[in-house]
Amino acid sequence: MLIFFDSDTQNDFILSTGKMPVHGAENSRKNLASLTQLARKRKLVIISSVDRHFGTPKYREMEMTELDVWGGPFPMHCLDGTPGQKKIKETAPKKPLVVENIKYSDAALKKICKGNEIVIEKQKFSPFSNPNTAKIVKMLKAKKAILYGVSTDYSIRSCALELRRLGIDVYLVTDASRPVNVKPNDGEISIRQMQAAGVHMVSTEKVLRELPIA
Repeated sequence: MLIFFDSDTQNDFILSTGKMPVHGAENSRKNLASLTQLARKRKLVIISSVDRHFGTPKYREMEMTELDVWGGPFPMHCLDGTPGQKKIKETAPKKPLVVENIKYSDAALKKICKGNEIVIEKQKFSPFSNPNTAKIVKMLKAKKAILYGVSTDYSIRSCALELRRLGIDVYLVTDASRPVNVKPNDGEISIRQMQAAGVHMVSTEKVLRELPIA
Protein backbone atom coordinates (compact mmCIF):
# COMPACT_ATOMS: atom_id res chain seq x y z
CA MET A 1 0.00 0.00 0.00
CA LEU A 2 1.16 3.52 -0.84
CA ILE A 3 0.65 6.24 1.76
CA PHE A 4 1.31 9.98 1.76
CA PHE A 5 3.04 11.34 4.87
CA ASP A 6 2.59 15.06 5.52
CA SER A 7 5.09 16.32 8.09
CA ASP A 8 4.05 19.30 10.23
CA THR A 9 2.55 21.57 7.54
CA GLN A 10 1.20 23.95 10.17
CA ASN A 11 0.70 27.71 10.12
CA ASP A 12 3.47 28.43 12.62
CA PHE A 13 6.00 26.65 10.38
CA ILE A 14 4.79 27.35 6.85
CA LEU A 15 3.49 30.93 7.00
CA SER A 16 5.96 33.80 7.16
CA THR A 17 3.81 35.25 9.95
CA GLY A 18 4.09 32.08 12.05
CA LYS A 19 5.79 31.77 15.42
CA MET A 20 8.59 29.70 13.92
CA PRO A 21 8.56 30.15 10.13
CA VAL A 22 10.81 27.77 8.22
CA HIS A 23 12.74 29.69 5.57
CA GLY A 24 11.30 29.13 2.10
CA ALA A 25 8.43 26.97 3.34
CA GLU A 26 5.76 29.42 2.22
CA ASN A 27 7.02 29.06 -1.35
CA SER A 28 6.22 25.34 -1.23
CA ARG A 29 2.48 25.83 -0.62
CA LYS A 30 1.54 25.21 -4.27
CA ASN A 31 3.42 21.91 -4.26
CA LEU A 32 1.91 20.92 -0.92
CA ALA A 33 -1.54 21.61 -2.34
CA SER A 34 -0.83 19.54 -5.45
CA LEU A 35 0.37 16.55 -3.45
CA THR A 36 -2.64 16.70 -1.14
CA GLN A 37 -5.05 16.92 -4.07
CA LEU A 38 -3.36 13.98 -5.80
CA ALA A 39 -3.64 11.78 -2.73
CA ARG A 40 -7.33 12.62 -2.38
CA LYS A 41 -7.98 12.03 -6.05
CA ARG A 42 -6.37 8.59 -5.81
CA LYS A 43 -8.16 7.91 -2.49
CA LEU A 44 -4.83 7.28 -0.77
CA VAL A 45 -4.31 7.55 2.97
CA ILE A 46 -2.65 10.75 4.15
CA ILE A 47 -0.97 10.55 7.54
CA SER A 48 -0.30 14.04 8.86
CA SER A 49 1.94 14.70 11.83
CA VAL A 50 1.31 17.89 13.83
CA ASP A 51 3.05 19.52 16.75
CA ARG A 52 0.67 20.18 19.63
CA HIS A 53 2.45 22.03 22.41
CA PHE A 54 1.26 23.28 25.78
CA GLY A 55 4.26 24.83 27.53
CA THR A 56 2.93 23.78 30.94
CA PRO A 57 4.73 21.77 33.65
CA LYS A 58 2.58 18.71 32.89
CA TYR A 59 4.22 18.44 29.45
CA ARG A 60 7.74 19.49 30.42
CA GLU A 61 9.34 16.08 29.98
CA MET A 62 7.67 15.56 26.60
CA GLU A 63 8.54 19.02 25.28
CA MET A 64 12.03 19.60 26.69
CA THR A 65 13.77 18.56 23.44
CA GLU A 66 11.84 21.25 21.54
CA LEU A 67 10.73 24.28 23.58
CA ASP A 68 13.20 26.83 24.93
CA VAL A 69 11.06 27.32 28.02
CA TRP A 70 12.27 23.83 29.07
CA GLY A 71 15.81 24.22 27.72
CA GLY A 72 15.10 23.12 24.15
CA PRO A 73 16.35 24.89 21.00
CA PHE A 74 13.13 26.47 19.72
CA PRO A 75 10.69 29.20 20.82
CA MET A 76 7.12 28.43 21.79
CA HIS A 77 5.19 27.31 18.72
CA CYS A 78 2.12 25.35 17.68
CA LEU A 79 0.47 25.95 21.04
CA ASP A 80 -2.78 24.12 21.63
CA GLY A 81 -5.82 26.12 20.54
CA THR A 82 -3.90 28.79 18.62
CA PRO A 83 -4.19 29.53 14.88
CA GLY A 84 -0.53 28.63 14.49
CA GLN A 85 -1.16 25.06 15.56
CA LYS A 86 -3.62 24.49 12.74
CA LYS A 87 -2.57 23.09 9.38
CA ILE A 88 -2.35 25.43 6.41
CA LYS A 89 -5.44 25.57 4.23
CA GLU A 90 -3.73 23.67 1.40
CA THR A 91 -3.20 20.56 3.51
CA ALA A 92 -5.94 20.84 6.14
CA PRO A 93 -7.79 17.49 6.28
CA LYS A 94 -11.46 17.43 5.40
CA LYS A 95 -12.42 14.63 7.78
CA PRO A 96 -9.50 14.29 10.20
CA LEU A 97 -9.15 11.30 12.47
CA VAL A 98 -6.98 12.70 15.26
CA VAL A 99 -4.63 10.44 17.21
CA GLU A 100 -3.51 12.04 20.47
CA ASN A 101 -0.16 11.25 22.04
CA ILE A 102 -1.57 8.58 24.34
CA LYS A 103 -1.74 4.83 23.88
CA TYR A 104 -4.80 3.63 21.93
CA SER A 105 -6.22 0.13 21.88
CA ASP A 106 -5.73 -1.97 18.77
CA ALA A 107 -9.49 -1.90 18.21
CA ALA A 108 -9.52 1.91 18.24
CA LEU A 109 -6.58 2.08 15.82
CA LYS A 110 -8.18 -0.37 13.41
CA LYS A 111 -11.21 1.91 13.27
CA ILE A 112 -9.01 4.94 12.65
CA CYS A 113 -7.19 3.11 9.84
CA LYS A 114 -10.45 2.92 7.90
CA GLY A 115 -10.21 6.68 7.27
CA ASN A 116 -8.17 8.47 4.65
CA GLU A 117 -6.85 11.41 6.67
CA ILE A 118 -5.13 10.48 9.92
CA VAL A 119 -3.60 13.21 12.08
CA ILE A 120 -0.82 12.21 14.49
CA GLU A 121 -0.27 14.62 17.38
CA LYS A 122 3.16 14.89 18.97
CA GLN A 123 5.25 16.95 21.39
CA LYS A 124 8.66 15.85 20.09
CA PHE A 125 10.31 16.01 16.66
CA SER A 126 9.53 12.52 15.47
CA PRO A 127 6.00 11.44 14.52
CA PHE A 128 7.02 8.07 15.93
CA SER A 129 7.27 9.58 19.42
CA ASN A 130 3.51 9.06 19.39
CA PRO A 131 3.14 5.40 20.50
CA ASN A 132 0.44 4.74 17.90
CA THR A 133 2.27 5.79 14.73
CA ALA A 134 4.21 2.60 14.08
CA LYS A 135 1.12 0.51 14.76
CA ILE A 136 -0.95 2.56 12.32
CA VAL A 137 1.67 2.24 9.57
CA LYS A 138 1.80 -1.53 10.13
CA MET A 139 -2.00 -1.89 10.22
CA LEU A 140 -2.23 -0.03 6.91
CA LYS A 141 0.30 -2.52 5.51
CA ALA A 142 2.20 0.40 4.04
CA LYS A 143 4.97 -0.57 1.65
CA LYS A 144 5.82 2.83 0.16
CA ALA A 145 5.51 6.41 1.40
CA ILE A 146 5.57 9.83 -0.23
CA LEU A 147 7.02 12.17 2.41
CA TYR A 148 6.97 15.99 2.44
CA GLY A 149 6.63 19.07 4.66
CA VAL A 150 8.92 20.45 7.37
CA SER A 151 11.48 20.24 8.53
CA THR A 152 13.98 18.24 6.53
CA ASP A 153 16.53 18.22 9.35
CA TYR A 154 14.20 17.34 12.22
CA SER A 155 10.74 15.80 11.84
CA ILE A 156 11.18 14.63 8.26
CA ARG A 157 14.57 13.03 8.88
CA SER A 158 13.27 11.25 11.98
CA CYS A 159 10.17 10.09 10.13
CA ALA A 160 12.06 8.89 7.07
CA LEU A 161 14.56 6.88 9.08
CA GLU A 162 11.82 5.26 11.18
CA LEU A 163 9.85 4.34 8.05
CA ARG A 164 12.97 2.77 6.57
CA ARG A 165 13.50 0.75 9.77
CA LEU A 166 10.00 -0.61 9.21
CA GLY A 167 11.05 -1.73 5.74
CA ILE A 168 9.08 0.93 3.87
CA ASP A 169 10.33 2.51 0.65
CA VAL A 170 10.42 6.26 1.23
CA TYR A 171 10.27 8.99 -1.43
CA LEU A 172 11.06 12.46 -0.13
CA VAL A 173 9.58 15.27 -2.22
CA THR A 174 12.46 17.73 -2.00
CA ASP A 175 10.69 20.77 -3.47
CA ALA A 176 7.83 20.32 -1.01
CA SER A 177 10.16 20.11 1.99
CA ARG A 178 12.33 22.66 3.79
CA PRO A 179 15.01 22.54 6.53
CA VAL A 180 15.27 24.71 9.63
CA ASN A 181 19.08 24.85 9.33
CA VAL A 182 19.94 25.74 12.91
CA LYS A 183 23.43 25.15 11.58
CA PRO A 184 23.93 26.20 7.92
CA ASN A 185 24.39 22.69 6.49
CA ASP A 186 21.90 20.76 8.63
CA GLY A 187 19.49 20.27 5.73
CA GLU A 188 22.17 18.95 3.37
CA ILE A 189 23.56 16.64 6.04
CA SER A 190 20.09 15.27 6.72
CA ILE A 191 19.51 14.62 3.01
CA ARG A 192 22.75 12.63 2.86
CA GLN A 193 21.79 10.66 5.96
CA MET A 194 18.42 9.79 4.46
CA GLN A 195 19.96 8.82 1.13
CA ALA A 196 22.42 6.56 2.95
CA ALA A 197 19.40 4.86 4.55
CA GLY A 198 17.85 4.26 1.13
CA VAL A 199 15.45 7.20 0.91
CA HIS A 200 14.73 8.29 -2.67
CA MET A 201 14.68 11.99 -3.62
CA VAL A 202 11.93 13.07 -6.04
CA SER A 203 10.23 16.26 -7.22
CA THR A 204 6.59 17.21 -7.02
CA GLU A 205 6.42 17.17 -10.81
CA LYS A 206 7.73 13.61 -10.95
CA VAL A 207 5.16 12.41 -8.41
CA LEU A 208 2.31 14.18 -10.23
CA ARG A 209 3.43 13.01 -13.67
CA GLU A 210 4.36 9.44 -12.94
CA LEU A 211 3.39 8.36 -9.44
CA PRO A 212 5.64 5.41 -10.33
CA ILE A 213 5.27 3.83 -6.93
CA ALA A 214 1.48 3.68 -6.70
